[in-house]
Amino acid sequence: DDYLVKPFRADDLIRRVELRLQRARERRDARLDQVRRDVITSVGACVGQANKVDSVVAAVVEALGPVGVISAAITVPDSGDELLRMHTADSLRGALTDQYHLMSRDAPVPGAKAVGAERILCFSDTEELAAEGFSQIAEDLRALGYGATAAIPLRDSTGNPIGSLSLGWPDRIEFDEDDIATLERVGEAVAHALMRANVAERERQLAESLQRELLRTDSRSLLAAVAHRYVPADHGMLVGGDWFDVIDLADNSVAIAVGDVVGSGVPAAVAMSHLRTALSTALIAAS
Repeated sequence: DDYLVKPFRADDLIRRVELRLQRARERRDARLDQVRRDVITSVGACVGQANKVDSVVAAVVEALGPVGVISAAITVPDSGDELLRMHTADSLRGALTDQYHLMSRDAPVPGAKAVGAERILCFSDTEELAAEGFSQIAEDLRALGYGATAAIPLRDSTGNPIGSLSLGWPDRIEFDEDDIATLERVGEAVAHALMRANVAERERQLAESLQRELLRTDSRSLLAAVAHRYVPADHGMLVGGDWFDVIDLADNSVAIAVGDVVGSGVPAAVAMSHLRTALSTALIAAS
């Protein structure tokens, strides 16, 4: 249906070419829109199961790898919010982490500047990055073969800053409004994952401290010399319902109890403490 019956006028040909170009742009935009939707969906799915900051970073790289992202880093407050700590994916460890893993809030690094920033920081290439005042890290990234970079502010559900997400590509990119809107959606998904990871880490620390206190045996026992070592089967989860106890009985014998409560985290540690106390009390009363 693009055939023009001869003779035809020049303006007919121009209108026909313009129409074909418009259709091509519409098809391209539709494909790009679908890619952006797929990116957002993929990020949400990948980071949804992450329960540690490093796991969130790895999930981001996995989700965004198909669209050219070759590295990611999450920068979060550390040491009472006075410093910032950068968590990186495996591809960056050893290359930049030695220099940037711990830095001040005013460090000349996009990831640091993005913490609490009002907008995403986008740089088409390392030349633009250097021109914006990040010359040292621009030189470091250029040496590693990087092109475009972006640093996305991360905020919690109340709008308070909780960190930033930095992304790197191997080529130059001219970021447009749709690209920035997509990065904002990516940042929202990562921020939710980071909040979950922070909650999980606080619970893990609390449960670990509780379990460590509860597993202490009485070193003042007059009936036996007691030593112990607790080694979890799964080093990824150091806290659970495992417990043991050594109890001096009235007849000068020693009772040793070992048990396990189903579950993990604070609930299992609390249940374990109740059972441990109940069993100890019952044994002493019976003896």
